[in-house]
Amino acid sequence: MPSLHRGDDRGFYGGIGSPRSARVWHEVTIETNPLLPPLVSSSADTGWSEVAFVYYIQLGGAPVPVGWGTASAKAPPPSVAQVTRSPSGCVTQVDIDLISSPASGRNPLEPPAVTPSIKYRYTLEFDICQGQLTFEGLRGWFPWHELYVEGFQPLARFSPPAPTPLLLIRPPQEVRGGPLALPDDEARLICAPANAWQALALVGGSP
Repeated sequence: MPSLHRGDDRGFYGGIGSPRSARVWHEVTIETNPLLPPLVSSSADTGWSEVAFVYYIQLGGAPVPVGWGTASAKAPPPSVAQVTRSPSGCVTQVDIDLISSPASGRNPLEPPAVTPSIKYRYTLEFDICQGQLTFEGLRGWFPWHELYVEGFQPLARFSPPAPTPLLLIRPPQEVRGGPLALPDDEARLICAPANAWQALALVGGSP
């Protein structure tokens, strides 16, 4: 009974709407103004996986197709991203971790004991004292992958060297970037030596 796992032919995420067609995704909205809570919303989920298969019987020593079908399943959602803020109020940190939720990164139509998992883990720091964004983390070698922050070009956009899930066996690769300048309309801080701060809301200008 040969089978073929179907992709969805989606392109890279363009920043409009939510990436609901992805195999697994995290989405988080934060607030960098220290006068407000750092977390606005955080969600994570998985997409549907589908396999098509053909039934064969042996007639005269040769396989003959006699039917076909499909099966679909959905992996459990991963833990949502965590958002924290430094005591000074300067840095809002986002931690995204799929590596700690391996079942969410596996193909649910394959045996878990022999099925490798999609891997990624990122930490992003939005520092409004310095007016910059930095990020670091790990990502696997399959499948196609992207890290996107609104207002920036994609921070990470990766295409695997070959279209095979066997690449999931390889150890994840380190990803690091920044500092990148935050947009001018972000709230900025003037940091004092005693960890005091004054919030300034700037629109279309610079400190």
